[in-house]
Amino acid sequence: MQDGFLRAAAASIPVAVADPRRNAAAVCARIDQAHRARAALLVLPELCVTGYTCGDLFLSALLLDAAEEALLNICAHTQNCDPVVVLGVPLRAGGKLYNCAAVLHRGRILGVVPKTWLPNYDVFAEKRCFASAAAYHGPGSVPVGGADVPFGTGLVFACAQMPAFRLGVELCEDVWAPIPPSVRLCLAGATVIANCSASPEAAGKPARRRCARPARAVSAAMSTPTPGRTSRARAPSFPRTTSSRKTGTSSPSTRRSRPSPACS
Repeated sequence: MQDGFLRAAAASIPVAVADPRRNAAAVCARIDQAHRARAALLVLPELCVTGYTCGDLFLSALLLDAAEEALLNICAHTQNCDPVVVLGVPLRAGGKLYNCAAVLHRGRILGVVPKTWLPNYDVFAEKRCFASAAAYHGPGSVPVGGADVPFGTGLVFACAQMPAFRLGVELCEDVWAPIPPSVRLCLAGATVIANCSASPEAAGKPARRRCARPARAVSAAMSTPTPGRTSRARAPSFPRTTSSRKTGTSSPSTRRSRPSPACS
């Protein structure tokens, strides 16, 4: 972060439905591009590891096992890459399936954020396969690849090198809720909100997306897919994760996100 600005990138990939291995390769290519562009944060779409439109295939253990393996491979790929990566993946916890955003950095899964507000209309029939984060009452961590990873909607990812960079994460429909998770995350100190989205294009949607954020959060926001511009920033380091429940998250395009002084 330089002079209060962070170089952030939003990217999408050519998704292959129900093919986590192929999607992982595309995600890794985007990570490499963001690294070369010196982005500090890369946000990828909701469920980009599997594709959003898998339908009942989300109930297949074969697909879910492949998705977790792909996530671990992507995580390993970030070992020598600077950007903090936020991407969408389905993950199991406590006997239920959740639509999640995983936060990766330097070969580590820093945390997993499940989606709270699940749409259930048109092509967005998520309640058929996924449970809401509100239904989760288990521990604050879940096993992913044999290691326990922080899990929950109250995670704020703090950067040691850039104290003003505190990342909160939500997913797609969460932003349209009367009180989205990002509000609580901002109150807990988040200065940048990443929102992983998977949404069909429609006339007027980009303008609607831009108008939603100023009305609902006082932080800078990143949503995928979103165009933007470039600026300079140092590569971040994330040694710790905090929880808001205890303390009160085509080719890549980049833009400058400025944290609000009110949230610093």
